[in-house]
Amino acid sequence: LKKVSSIILVTTMVLWLLLNFPQHSESEMRAQGVDTSSDVAKTSYVLDNSYAASIGKAVEPVFAPLGFDWRINIGLVSSLAAREVFVATLGQVAAASNPEEPAKALAEMTVLDGPRKGQELFSAATIAALLMFFAFALQCMSTVGVLRRETGTWRWPLIAFGYMFVLAWVAAFIAYRVVGAFV
Repeated sequence: LKKVSSIILVTTMVLWLLLNFPQHSESEMRAQGVDTSSDVAKTSYVLDNSYAASIGKAVEPVFAPLGFDWRINIGLVSSLAAREVFVATLGQVAAASNPEEPAKALAEMTVLDGPRKGQELFSAATIAALLMFFAFALQCMSTVGVLRRETGTWRWPLIAFGYMFVLAWVAAFIAYRVVGAFV
């Protein structure tokens, strides 16, 4: 339990750094049309232009068919350390949008780009896809490490990770389409 807690703590701290850097000057923000008198506007700009956002946007083509945007993708990538980190990640992303009421901000997040622009991010279809993805994905790297140690080779851990990722993606895709068709 101590080891898992340490992994979650370290991952959350690294995630905070990725969500808050690089730093942006107020003059740069003003040049981009950001209302620098609003802390929420400044924080949102920093989040949208952070290293974490860059990572989330880089994997977006893989996860967009599941209804996930870069903010959810940040959580998926961070959960490679431990699944529990996904919740902390979404909490930090929501707190950047509304530090006073992060739970409300999370519930009110909307899709920023694409054909679903303006619709709620956490629709029933997206939530179903997330549940299916987490049910099947072999995401915890410590599990991959144990497989490596037990098998003495990287072959089986990589096969297991790839197979479980594809299975999770397909299950999430089906869930997203089926639930989306009925809701």
